[in-house]
Amino acid sequence: LGPSGTQELAGLLRGCRSLQRLDLAWNEMRPLGAAALAATVGSAGTATLRGEETAALGSEEAAGGGGRAGSAREQSSFSLSPSLAPSLPLSLPPHVAADSDCWSLLTHLDVRGNVLGDEGATLLGHVLLNCRRLQRLHVGSNEIGDGGIKSIADSLRRLGATFQLLDASANRIGPAGMEVLAEGLGRCPDLGQLDVRSNRVGAE
Repeated sequence: LGPSGTQELAGLLRGCRSLQRLDLAWNEMRPLGAAALAATVGSAGTATLRGEETAALGSEEAAGGGGRAGSAREQSSFSLSPSLAPSLPLSLPPHVAADSDCWSLLTHLDVRGNVLGDEGATLLGHVLLNCRRLQRLHVGSNEIGDGGIKSIADSLRRLGATFQLLDASANRIGPAGMEVLAEGLGRCPDLGQLDVRSNRVGAE
């Protein structure tokens, strides 16, 4: 899918009122794709991207044509403000609007292998706040560090009793991030499976 494909998918999700399982694994959504998903729940904010990330996104936008960018301010949008490059607006398709109903019945979400990083994980955390029945979440292999896992942990803590499985393996979570994650999962009494292999905890 990539970021642009996820952007189009976000428009389709808006019409789904009975979505229970969503598998987006290994699609290289990147933070821009996560921003498109977050926009479906009416978020407005910014995500800080690396300079090289913005260069790649700019190339993709140019390849796809500039027709959508002109109406960015008329639609749900994110301003992606990279630290090393100019601001890049995200223009969503006209049929994407603030609507959290598409997430309300979701029980399984798999976004493994999407190069989300901390920026994308923070945006994903916003989406998770609307997944009131979420039971299983796979976010492995996403280059998520302590900052990104904090946003996810905060959302999981609010889910509480419904949550059962978390796969956060093969990321960049250190001791501080694991501590925050443990605090969040402590509010999930039905948690039965947790995978945090291949992170940066070390001997601690």
